[in-house]
Amino acid sequence: GAVALVLLHRPKPWTPVFVGSVGAVFPAVYWFERLTLWQDGTTQGNWPLMLLLTLFWLGLVFWTLCSQGGRKFFERRTEGKQ
Repeated sequence: GAVALVLLHRPKPWTPVFVGSVGAVFPAVYWFERLTLWQDGTTQGNWPLMLLLTLFWLGLVFWTLCSQGGRKFFERRTEGKQ
């Protein structure tokens, strides 16, 4: 996550791909751990909320990266820095 924050401050041409990948890996790791490693049955009751938050997170990350403002941000910040 720290690398993604640094890249948002000093972006490279491949920053949107990296940020999108990090944005997808974090919830993937969370759900992998939740489905395979968690043994306590009492903590499994809030899965609908966590699924909703995961979908919200993924939507927010990819909407931001694909929006016109997001594309302009990365184009403007990476001009001449290749």
